[in-house]
Amino acid sequence: MNTFLLLQTPFHHDVALIGGLVFAAGVFAFWLGMLIHCLRSNRTNEEKMLWVVVMGVLHVIGAFLYLFLARQRELVTERESAGVGR
Repeated sequence: MNTFLLLQTPFHHDVALIGGLVFAAGVFAFWLGMLIHCLRSNRTNEEKMLWVVVMGVLHVIGAFLYLFLARQRELVTERESAGVGR
């Protein structure tokens, strides 16, 4: 029996579809979480709007940029103000 034919069964299509939907839901949840975090942060309104536009245009890439650039800077500022690492 040809293994290629085994990969063409409807069951495999369903598994791939469900896996893709789960992955897409996880990506959307991450994006939405970063958007909510940005809107609830103590940033200025101009900075919030900038990040909302970045996340709206670049979607997941914008959310990762927010995570690695803006949120990391926020964590460093919180540590410095708390006196951690002195």
